[in-house]
Amino acid sequence: MKTIILSMALVLGLVSCGTANNSSDLNSGTGSYINADINSAEILEAAEFAVAKVNEEKGSRYPFTFVKVISAEKQLVAGMNYKLKIKMEQNSYPAYLEAVVFSQAWTNTMELKFHVIALP
Repeated sequence: MKTIILSMALVLGLVSCGTANNSSDLNSGTGSYINADINSAEILEAAEFAVAKVNEEKGSRYPFTFVKVISAEKQLVAGMNYKLKIKMEQNSYPAYLEAVVFSQAWTNTMELKFHVIALP
């Protein structure tokens, strides 16, 4: 009887470990950042929004222009956070933006939560 119980416990333990390791992404639940497609409409919209907001805040007569998304991650919260690395240009000179954009579709909300500009 002890052998059967021990064997069943071992099998259940292996099955549960195997199931966890075969899940599509252990960190894909609410609160975790996961990789996102840099060419998806949602990512491009968030990136262009971030560049526009930076230009609005900066108020320069030489605005940044969006070039491309270098990397993107998204986080499910009460909406979606997008952590972005964006290549921009200012008067043909490269610049890089790291930003977090919050989007909540059902309230039509989009906010630039954080950004850092790097000029090489």
